[in-house]
Amino acid sequence: MSCRSDFIVIIITLIVINGQPPQDSKFCFQGITRKPADCCPLPPLIQKDIVDECREKHPTKFAPGSKRTEGSCIAECVLRKINAFDAGSNTLDKEKIGKAILETAGNDEDFMPMLNKIVDICILSVSQNPIFLTHPNSSVPGRAGCSFVPQALINCIKTEMFTNCPSSRWFDASECGQLKQKLLAGCSFASVIG
Repeated sequence: MSCRSDFIVIIITLIVINGQPPQDSKFCFQGITRKPADCCPLPPLIQKDIVDECREKHPTKFAPGSKRTEGSCIAECVLRKINAFDAGSNTLDKEKIGKAILETAGNDEDFMPMLNKIVDICILSVSQNPIFLTHPNSSVPGRAGCSFVPQALINCIKTEMFTNCPSSRWFDASECGQLKQKLLAGCSFASVIG
């Protein structure tokens, strides 16, 4: 291989790597002494059997702060199971997502009033952010990379629910306020769950 072709490969690799969504900073993982569920217990978003099936199918775990070249395969699997994500076009189906979430989290009186608005905000936010639409690179040889879109959507929904936690659910402790501040500063929900 010539110097020129080596240089081109390096440039293309840098473009692909830098084209991925930004990783959470170390700040997001540090100093966490409470889990979000201790501060504001969130209702499940999707039926447990669907989530469990996808976790079993995609057991891969990533180290906190490690460079990700693809989204969560579990999140993609879950949204595909409810027919709410088209991997070919990298698009979300708002109606099916809303219906699935209302079937589970909608049974919770405290969160029900905010769910439709949160789903609308998050679908719009994720669908219009070009960084989530970048082409993923699989971390497992022989399979396609999992999209960043489903993971970003679930992160957004959980973040919105947590940061707008009804007072009847909120445990007022300084550690809980710290978690909320991390999320408001841009940390992903996944980074604060420990």
